[in-house]
Amino acid sequence: MDQPFRPHDLLWLRPGAAWPELPTWAGEILAQGLPVVVRRAPRAGGMIPAGVRGDTRSRRAAILLEPGRVARRAAPEDLRALVPGDPRRADLPAFRALALMQGRLPPGAAWGPTGSVGFELATGWPAVTGSSDLDLVLRCPEPVSREAARAWAEACSGLPARCDLQLDTGAGGLSLAEWAAGRAEVLLKTDEGPRLVGDPWSVPVP
Repeated sequence: MDQPFRPHDLLWLRPGAAWPELPTWAGEILAQGLPVVVRRAPRAGGMIPAGVRGDTRSRRAAILLEPGRVARRAAPEDLRALVPGDPRRADLPAFRALALMQGRLPPGAAWGPTGSVGFELATGWPAVTGSSDLDLVLRCPEPVSREAARAWAEACSGLPARCDLQLDTGAGGLSLAEWAAGRAEVLLKTDEGPRLVGDPWSVPVP
């Protein structure tokens, strides 16, 4: 795996790893072979910060991984053309919203679902509910104008589920809605913590 592990990537781990520091429920999730998700946090010693996703919002557990423990990876952009394994779930609002987003973002752009939608598409595990949002990430290594951001925000409106799109600059992630709103400063989520910045693309990529 020659590409760096990025926030929102899903990672499947090699079997046999023990996690005595995790709560019982998290160990059971990993024992089922479900992936963990890369999170934004410091990467001391080359370790990968990741999180275990449980069956409720309150069940989230943080871990640090050695890269050698990773067997397989799926990035959000690998998932956007997938459909639920159970066709009956395709009518859930978040999945219908994802289908409608196809073609609404710039041609050739690298984007895809994160959160519960991405997790279910990657695993078949029923993470999406009738009230789930559609969380998306759009890779934007080059600056995005406010005008373009407003057009993309409009593309995210009127969907069956609320769409929360995050722009990934490479150095961090920011809300499309905040950037489109024209605020003087926006919150950039980086591996070292959140920062208020005027120009998110002025922050160097680590």
